[in-house]
Amino acid sequence: MPLLIISLGITYVASEPSRSEKFVTLSTLGSNLTLDNYYPHSDPTVAIGESLNWHVSIYNHMGGPQYLALRLKMINSTQAIPDDSANTPSQASSIYEAKKMVPDNSTWMVPLSWSIRNVTNDKGYDIITKLTVNGQNIDNLNIRSISGQNFRMILELWRYDPIIKDFSFSSSANPDKKTEWNQIWFGLKR
Repeated sequence: MPLLIISLGITYVASEPSRSEKFVTLSTLGSNLTLDNYYPHSDPTVAIGESLNWHVSIYNHMGGPQYLALRLKMINSTQAIPDDSANTPSQASSIYEAKKMVPDNSTWMVPLSWSIRNVTNDKGYDIITKLTVNGQNIDNLNIRSISGQNFRMILELWRYDPIIKDFSFSSSANPDKKTEWNQIWFGLKR
């Protein structure tokens, strides 16, 4: 009889679905799909026309398919980054967005090829006015930084929330909301 009780207990535990944490992750990888080689020649200064090739890995472990958006923003060294504790994104405008329905326990690999097409200088400020991201030309930008100071590429993960019928800058709809974002610094090559 004790063997039967133990056997039934093991069968119940094995058949009971696990209650694992629900999450999504975002990782920015370099040109060789590792956490390095973000810049040609390992130099974090970027020349006009120089192509940078990154990969953004987004993993869905939310228990079901998720409609996700990757939003890119470019800011200078003094602008505010996303705030994890308040679940607020960077206030900068998105310069590029990719969206996809991602099945549960799946990875969405987003290739990200970008280059700066034009920079002007005005009264001690470097101003990025044109970019290309994944073959899409983005004009009429006004991303400015004091000359010689760095810029940052911000990568934010947004999740479609069916309750509000819009994308939300959090990976869950519960009170323990979490945000997923990354930043990579770079300077301009003179």
